[in-house]
Amino acid sequence: MAGSESGALPTFFVIGAMKAGTTSLHVYLSCHPEIHMSQPKEPHYFISHENAPQPSGVVHRFEDYKALFDPSAPVRGESSPTYSLFPQYRDVPRRIAQLVPDARFVYLVRDPVERIVSHYMHNVAVDGVRQSFDDHVGDLSRRDNPYIFPCFYATQFERYLEVFPKEHVLVVDQADLLTRRDECMRGIFRFLGVDPTRAPHTFEKKHGSAAQRRRYPRGYEQLLDRVSASTMPRVPRRVGRGARRLLDRALWPPVESPVVSQAIRDRVKQVCGPEVQRLRALTGKSFESWSL
Repeated sequence: MAGSESGALPTFFVIGAMKAGTTSLHVYLSCHPEIHMSQPKEPHYFISHENAPQPSGVVHRFEDYKALFDPSAPVRGESSPTYSLFPQYRDVPRRIAQLVPDARFVYLVRDPVERIVSHYMHNVAVDGVRQSFDDHVGDLSRRDNPYIFPCFYATQFERYLEVFPKEHVLVVDQADLLTRRDECMRGIFRFLGVDPTRAPHTFEKKHGSAAQRRRYPRGYEQLLDRVSASTMPRVPRRVGRGARRLLDRALWPPVESPVVSQAIRDRVKQVCGPEVQRLRALTGKSFESWSL
């Protein structure tokens, strides 16, 4: 399937991790004149045949997926964090290899405690969660806990190494994207084979930050998505985003960051510590700012 059919398929993927800065990275990559990024950001195409719960907006048809990419762009990408959620989604690397055997991957990772906190804040905002942090995250010693297995970065990385060469997967610390953004982006551009000197200086803003989240009622974002699908094509994107921010601030209180107990931190360190150590060994990166 990778022959002439693959002309408009992506050449690379931002595979996660969930709540590690993929929204910002997607925007930054789209600023480069040689790169075309999909809209929507997260088509989730390669989980579409998994027998597991799927997020909204999954693109199921191959023709619809190809239509997301500009065939005239030399480098094309999409950003679906579900691609690094093994074991919930088990066969993503193999499916990608069947269609795009030369694909490259950018894998953003984050301090596991920070990632879990951001994940919880997202669920408060989007899914209407109203339990306390400690009550909602549950037993973090369970490897099938949905807050824990996205932090098994070494395991996710190794799944891709089973079918792709190591030099095709770039692991990026979200802390570098936050604190050394220009240098970090130049490294990503070099990895993708585009000119790092052609990137515009538009990397100041964070996108999709948990600090921007509001305590929406359940179903609110899905309702807005349906309204936007019919009205936003006639409204400039910047105007629509500005109106949405004003509406949110007027109607809904912000999501407050939870206090993480030492007991939770110790449990995350116990469960995720071996994964972080393996990731350090696999990548040669220190992740020195992490709490583990």
